[in-house]
Amino acid sequence: QCVAAFAVSAVASQWERTGKPFNPLLGETYELIREDLGFRFISEQVSHHPPISAFYSEGLNQDFLFHGSIYPKLKFWGKSVEA
Repeated sequence: QCVAAFAVSAVASQWERTGKPFNPLLGETYELIREDLGFRFISEQVSHHPPISAFYSEGLNQDFLFHGSIYPKLKFWGKSVEA
């Protein structure tokens, strides 16, 4: 029970972070370019409530393309948690 609660909590993804949790505003973007690993990643917050992030990633050598969206859902049913 404690492990499940921790896994779905905001703390789980920030175990070694002491700052504010990542909670982007609507329209806020994040870009990461890793030339050493050969990819570029761009993400944008397209909805704040419910939180939905859209992302696009591509290989710098045009060898792959990946895009989609993240729409996390969490429900607390009293004695259980659904993620």
